[in-house]
Parts: sequence; structure tokens; C-alpha cells
Amino acid sequence: MAGFKMITRCNEILDDEFGSESPATLELSCFTTLPDAAGAGGVEVGASGYARLSVPNDAANWPAAADALKMNGQELVFVAPGAAAWGYIVGIGIRMPAAQGGAVRRVAVLSVPKQIIANGPALRIPIGALKIREA
Repeated sequence: MAGFKMITRCNEILDDEFGSESPATLELSCFTTLPDAAGAGGVEVGASGYARLSVPNDAANWPAAADALKMNGQELVFVAPGAAAWGYIVGIGIRMPAAQGGAVRRVAVLSVPKQIIANGPALRIPIGALKIREA
């Protein structure tokens, strides 16, 4: 028999993972090729000057989930690219901190890939634009 989780349970899972301050920070990474559900095949930007974005795992950055959806509560701004283009960003990896292994926990797929050109503006993710759904 197939089953499903109640929305309140989905919200609890998201709130335990994002905004709970455990771990204290999460790292965001940019993918030019998405990994599969097992975590294989993903290609993270490797351009000179690229860096993952460290984000406090608190309620200001990850407000309470609603309707099985968690969104960023602050604008997320990556470092501006240097002389090397990053290519098209198709997804954002949400990772454990490097000190805890850096494993990808979730991937948020961008609805429209974002091209990051050499010496161009920083990748900015507006408030509410990074969406994480629990099913």
C-alpha cells in the first residue's frame, strides 16, 4: 500500500534541516550539470575565483516552512566571477560544511539557467527564489 506524509510532517523535516542552527552553517554550490538522486554526475563550477557560499543555518536565512516548501529568507550573493566564466548555472547544491564532509544534502534546480560571464556581476538569488520542497 502506498502512503504519504502529512504537510505538517514535511514542514517539520524542512525546519529541522534548515533554520535549526544544526549545523551552524550550510554551504551553497553552483552546478553546471545537475547530479542524479544518488549524487553522481554533478558538475560544480571549477573556474578560477569561484567559491562556495557559506550561509548561517538560522531562521533569518531559512524562515519556517509552509506547505512543504522552504525558501531563503535573505538574498544569497556569491562572489563575483573573475577572468574565467562559470558557464550556465542550472542548480544550487545545499551542502554540509566542508569541515563536516561537504556532502550535498539537497539540490535546488533553477527554473531558468543563469549564465555567469567572465568579470560579470555576482550570482544573486533573491529572497524566496531558492525553493526546497519536501515530498
